[in-house]
Amino acid sequence: MAIVCQRAPDEEHETVLEDFFHAGTLDYASAQLGELIELRSRIPTVLEVFMDRPAILSPFADKAAAITAISGAGNPSPA
Repeated sequence: MAIVCQRAPDEEHETVLEDFFHAGTLDYASAQLGELIELRSRIPTVLEVFMDRPAILSPFADKAAAITAISGAGNPSPA
C-alpha cells in the first residue's frame, strides 16, 4: 500500500508575503492526478491531504483506495 501526502493546491506568487497566504486555484494539476492513477495501477493507494485551505478532491475519489484530510487541528494531551 502507498500513502501519498499532498498539500491543498496553491500557486506561487511574486512576493514572500503573498506566498505566505496560500491562494489560487483549488484544483490539482492534471499531472498530480496522472501520478496517482499510475501508482494506483500498481498498488492500493491512500491519498492524505493537508487542508490548510479548501481543495477540490472529487477527481481523486475513484482513483484512491481512501482519502484522508488533515486540518492541523488536534486535541492537546492531558497534563
